[in-house]
Amino acid sequence: MFNKQKKYFIRVYDPGIKVSHGKIGNLDIEKNLKRNNFRAISFLLRNSFTLRSKFLRFFYLLKTISTIPGNSVVVFQYPLYARLEMLLLKLLRLNRSLKFVCFITDINGIKDGNTILLRKEINFFRQFSLFIVHNDTMKRWLSEKVAFDNISIIEFFDFFAKTNHSERNKKAEIAFAGNLEKSGFIEQLPLIFSKTSNFRIHLYGPGFQPKQETGSNIQFEGVVAPYELPLKIKGSFGLVWDGDSDYGLEGSLGTYFKIISPHKLSLYILSGLPLITHSEAACAHLIKKYRIGFVVNSITEIKNCIHSLSDDEYQMMKVNCNALAERISTGQNLQEALRKLSVY
Repeated sequence: MFNKQKKYFIRVYDPGIKVSHGKIGNLDIEKNLKRNNFRAISFLLRNSFTLRSKFLRFFYLLKTISTIPGNSVVVFQYPLYARLEMLLLKLLRLNRSLKFVCFITDINGIKDGNTILLRKEINFFRQFSLFIVHNDTMKRWLSEKVAFDNISIIEFFDFFAKTNHSERNKKAEIAFAGNLEKSGFIEQLPLIFSKTSNFRIHLYGPGFQPKQETGSNIQFEGVVAPYELPLKIKGSFGLVWDGDSDYGLEGSLGTYFKIISPHKLSLYILSGLPLITHSEAACAHLIKKYRIGFVVNSITEIKNCIHSLSDDEYQMMKVNCNALAERISTGQNLQEALRKLSVY
């Protein structure tokens, strides 16, 4: 049992820093750990590269590895990109009494379709025995690669934003939030949903291309600050999709989608939006398990699915979203994952 030991985490994001939607989950992980009495290991003057700053960071590195007591717990998020933080982790591992929890937030080898990088990542994971991962699918994948059973799951990323309790009714109106530049399927939406239909799609996020807004039924709503978006997002459903195809999960991003739980799940749940995703996505299991939306094999099926959904069924999905929103907005997913590893 580790819960009476000293607890630390390697901080990557400075408190109060403004981050994009893509990193908001990582920032809230650190906030959650801090709120639960984990001490931050944080390098000074992170964005300064003067000789003095480098010396201070190196001095802090030496001080840290010499002062963390034996049998302590150290949580870190993977990937760690900074060389100094990777060096810190390597040196800390020389102390065999320390317990490390690797919270896997991304697996870039799968996401980028880079087999060489993926082999390096798997070899890195094999150095550790305690993990937190997104969902059961990722847990099975990791178990096969590292042969360890001490793997806990979060299901949904915690998100310290306010929950939207406003009334929503079932309409043929969906929201999509994400990096629009890499969401090639958006360009096919006008072909699927004609201008004359009453279907509406609200787009949020960076990388918007004018050609993505080719009809009055597709509207770009801008880039909204992450913590404000749940209260401002429009629509009746939240779309969880990735890649270029409206039909299947193709390419490396499609493969990645079959193993991850995207942060936008939590965004839509806090927004009070039932979810729509591909039937082969890893998060499809969560949507069906908690009855918070529906799954399709193609975006072309969405309109008929919405039409066949009763108002009562829609409202029940919203009620189920609200129940999960309480858990997500108060950081209970990570807390429970740590408890299961006896690190809390």
